[in-house]
Amino acid sequence: MINTPRPQNEPRATEKASASSEPRRSFNLFRLFDPENYLNSEQVVKNLPFVLFCSCLTLLYIANAHTVEKRIRKINKLEYEMKDLRAEYITLKSELMYLSKQSEVAKRVEVAGLLELSSAPKKIYID
Repeated sequence: MINTPRPQNEPRATEKASASSEPRRSFNLFRLFDPENYLNSEQVVKNLPFVLFCSCLTLLYIANAHTVEKRIRKINKLEYEMKDLRAEYITLKSELMYLSKQSEVAKRVEVAGLLELSSAPKKIYID
């Protein structure tokens, strides 16, 4: 056998045998929720950036929901106002059409002393 240097990562043959002889630990669900495993100061400090990140995301989510609700309320208010203004526009337009008829104009100017012509208008020609 040639004497070659062993890589640093590779365990010795005796270490391999001892590692395989250890009893295999089974999965325990209660160990996951054991406060002693995740409530020590090292774990809290290690996970603090992730907790802060999740908190910021939660705040952004809540702020976004409030903004969307406010915008929806504003849109509904503007739609109602637009329907109201459209109805007012149609009403005023029909009143104007009624008041601008020749018979209505004649009634209104009769109070001022103006009378409607009974004969056709005459054209004036200039040479």
